Amino acid sequence: MSIIKSNLKKILTLFLNVNFYILLKLILLSVFKKRGIIRFKGLKIKYTDGKSLVGMFHEIFYLEHYKFRSKIENPIIIDCGANIGLSVLYFHSILKNAKIIAYEADPIIANVLKENLSSNNCDAEIVQKAIWITNNEKLSFSSSGADAGTLFSNENTIIVDSVRLKNILESYNRIELLKIDIEGAEIEVIKDCQDSLSHIDKIFVEYHSFSTSKQELDILLSIMSKQGFRYKILPARKEKTPFLVNTKHEQMDLQLNIFFFRL
Repeated sequence: MSIIKSNLKKILTLFLNVNFYILLKLILLSVFKKRGIIRFKGLKIKYTDGKSLVGMFHEIFYLEHYKFRSKIENPIIIDCGANIGLSVLYFHSILKNAKIIAYEADPIIANVLKENLSSNNCDAEIVQKAIWITNNEKLSFSSSGADAGTLFSNENTIIVDSVRLKNILESYNRIELLKIDIEGAEIEVIKDCQDSLSHIDKIFVEYHSFSTSKQELDILLSIMSKQGFRYKILPARKEKTPFLVNTKHEQMDLQLNIFFFRL
């Protein structure tokens, strides 16, 4: 009986959640209109890929993975891989006084990011460069037109400028949140700036493992543990039968959302 009551409570909570209906709307929209403009939660959002929009809304606004309480009035948030700006707009909605610096490598996506922030009166700073371990290096970047642009693919490549995350971090005395979603470049970047993390309170890293490369999750966790962080890990995508999945045919065989924090 207790299981039935628990499940009924979950179902009721689901149907009372306004974000649930927005999510259903976005799912339907992604089927019939792959790109365009949509309004939800008082926001006007231009999007380039319906499927990506659904995934981002689900994590950012529905599950509220990035929700946190700031310990200071004017926190600094560094958003690496801001895409079309849903994460930036979410941060802005929960922390009106936050200073947000958003980095996006893809020039087409960066333009959409600018439009979305302007349309919704968000004055975050936008930098159209790829987060990397060097400054002003010309990098080959694979543009997906959605949320999967990466430095580690040879498809639809363009040339973009780099910016070194280590230098960015060292230019601030305190950073409340560092978000890193840079499609496979995260390990090299974290290794490069591992000695520049002591003044950061919280870090989000989307970890990507490519089937053609060595898995380096252990390196990431080791670095962050040595820097005084604890962590929680959530799967970015779920597989019911992992042993039966042939990873040789998957470009990306593991994707995790990792939340690092200090007690």
